[in-house]
Amino acid sequence: MTLAWALQEMEEPARAREVLTEAARLRPEDGSLLLRAAGLVAGFGERAEAERLLNLAKGKVRESDWLRAAAEMAENRLDTAA
Repeated sequence: MTLAWALQEMEEPARAREVLTEAARLRPEDGSLLLRAAGLVAGFGERAEAERLLNLAKGKVRESDWLRAAAEMAENRLDTAA
């Protein structure tokens, strides 16, 4: 996750995306990874993939963490729609 975030900060979203894809492949049951990846992918503007990752994380993380991430993603959608 840290590497993906660093790549995003360096404006290399394609490489960040590759890191996220590999991490999710290696740890498909890691809800925290999926949740954080959803937030990062949402920042790339990939809403459908972010929603998919968010849904995969459901039930694998604390409900309050999942709800917070879902609310932040919804808020970001509203901000970009305006």
